[in-house]
Amino acid sequence: MKGHKEDTILAWLRDAAEHAAALEAELLARYRIERGQLDSLWAYVGNKKGYPETAESGQFWRATLIDMDTRLRVARGIAKQPVSRCLKR
Repeated sequence: MKGHKEDTILAWLRDAAEHAAALEAELLARYRIERGQLDSLWAYVGNKKGYPETAESGQFWRATLIDMDTRLRVARGIAKQPVSRCLKR
């Protein structure tokens, strides 16, 4: 619509995403929380029950750690196993 190619816009978006990730890593490197809330979500990605699990498809768990005082999302992750199995006791 504005005369820019899709490839150009995708390159801008990739650059912006890389910059945002680097900035987030720098800002959260020394961030400390006193109270956190861990939320998780279980979902199927790319196939349905009954199909073999692969590294790219099957059941996944998404977890987010939120600072309860500021509501800032301080960590997130995706794994093939439940969040409770990833935490150290």
